[in-house]
Amino acid sequence: MNNFNLRLISSLKNHSKIFLTFLLTFIVNTLSFPLNLSIASAQENSQSLNQPSENDRQSEPITTTRTRESSSIFEAIWKLLKAKKEQEPALSSRSNICEVTPGLLGETNLIYSDRPLFLWQGMIPQVDIYLYTPFSLDTEQEVFWSQTVASNNRILYSGEPLQPGQIYDWEIVVDSATNRRRISFQVMEAAERDRISRELEQIKSELTISGATSEEIILAKANYFAEKDLWSDSLQQLSFLETASGNAISPEMRQFAIANNQEMISFICQSEPTK
Repeated sequence: MNNFNLRLISSLKNHSKIFLTFLLTFIVNTLSFPLNLSIASAQENSQSLNQPSENDRQSEPITTTRTRESSSIFEAIWKLLKAKKEQEPALSSRSNICEVTPGLLGETNLIYSDRPLFLWQGMIPQVDIYLYTPFSLDTEQEVFWSQTVASNNRILYSGEPLQPGQIYDWEIVVDSATNRRRISFQVMEAAERDRISRELEQIKSELTISGATSEEIILAKANYFAEKDLWSDSLQQLSFLETASGNAISPEMRQFAIANNQEMISFICQSEPTK
């Protein structure tokens, strides 16, 4: 066999080896591709199961934080109330009634609201609330708003807005009791009311921008009034957490407020606090 034929046979053998190597590589890659894909998919699914979604990571901490913040605000209000009651005697009871607001928890009996909340302790079947015209040295006070309340311990004044700077009297009448007493309070002057109104609006605006809920805004206002020793207005805000209609207040917060507010009223009306 000459040299040319030997080179030809050698070349064919080399090409055969290259072809077989290529063919084997192709077969192995083709068979392993679905397996690799399945492994990658399984790993991805495992990671998605073990890790919370973006919504979960965002909503859970916010809910927990808001619950904690709401509780801390209640605690702050409680602390202020305890400090105040250490300096003053408990409110007195009469005919199973202990009047709480308006005007009984401040040294000057000053209130901000021109539509105050009448609040008392004692679930009497029926009481009558009387609000008298502003005090005057020249004329006798007359009833200009009254309301009968059954099976409740509060009512929100529903008449025309009270006048800034004026002193009003109110009383609760139980079964035409003879030991009636009038309680005085004063609506703060217009300039002071306007200043507080602006500050309250700023609080509301800032909290709204930050995404606060209605109940968080109410709690912030209640704390604001408590810090200013305006307890009639603070308790009025806390009462809104119980009485607000619709879905403005969560069921959990409503129940928490009902229990907490009642405990505050009991604390205010008794000589030996339990909290």
